[in-house]
Formats: sequence, C-alpha cells, structure tokens
Amino acid sequence: MAIVVDVAAHHCGDVHDFEGDGAMLYFAGPGEALPAAFALRAALAEYRIEQPSLPQARFSVDAGPLVIGHIGTRFRRGLSFIGPSINRAARILPLAPADGIIVTQGVLEHARRSDPDLHAEFVELRDRQQLKGFGRQSVRLWVAQSGRG
Repeated sequence: MAIVVDVAAHHCGDVHDFEGDGAMLYFAGPGEALPAAFALRAALAEYRIEQPSLPQARFSVDAGPLVIGHIGTRFRRGLSFIGPSINRAARILPLAPADGIIVTQGVLEHARRSDPDLHAEFVELRDRQQLKGFGRQSVRLWVAQSGRG
C-alpha cells in the first residue's frame, strides 16, 4: 500500500480506495496516470524481489469526464467517483495480462502526442472488446506487456 500511495503522490495523483488486493488511483488526466502506471509496475516488480509472494498486478487506464462527490447520509457517507471512464477501466482490467497495462484509445492517443516512448510500448489487442454495460459498442484496447518499459 505504501508503494501505491508513494507512486500516486509522486505523479500528482491520489488513491481513492484499496479494496481486496486492488487499488483505485485517480489523476488529473492520462498525462499523469500513464507514467504512474509504468512507475507503479516497476516499483512493485522491484519489491517482488524482496517479497516473491507478492502477486503480479494488472493495470488499466482510461480517461474521461466523471463526477466526484459525497454520497450517503449524515450518518454514513463516502467519496464516490461516477462516470463511464470508471466503469470502462474496471471492465478492461481483467483483460490485462499479469504485469500488463491496458489502455483505451483515448489514453493511447494522448500518449502518442505527449510521450512517444510510452506510446511505443503498446500493442493493440487483436479483437475489439464488447464491455458489459456499454451496449453494442465495442472498444479498441492496447496492452503494454511486462518486461517492457
């Protein structure tokens, strides 16, 4: 958890929540989120040398408008993130291989313009994916495999 928090903060992001063995991080945009995903993958791989039982992580990155706000009542409330990009990131995460970073087209296009080296790490998944909750709309996805970047 300390590694996740440190990497998020270093890349001007934050951790919204830890749940089970996962974490949801948020950033101002893909220009911060994508380098953070690569840095987090590298930091966890380094830590895995000391702690070989640490499982390999999967990473998903999407970008888009969302609503951030408190939900609940005066007795119990929490901060919530609502929007299609949150759902899309959750739906594509299982498609990433262990230690892989999976991204949507918008994130990849941003990387192409802002960070060509990171952009070069990605290969397109062969098949477009249909994601639960997104109707018949299929999405193109790209993956940066472990051992690269």
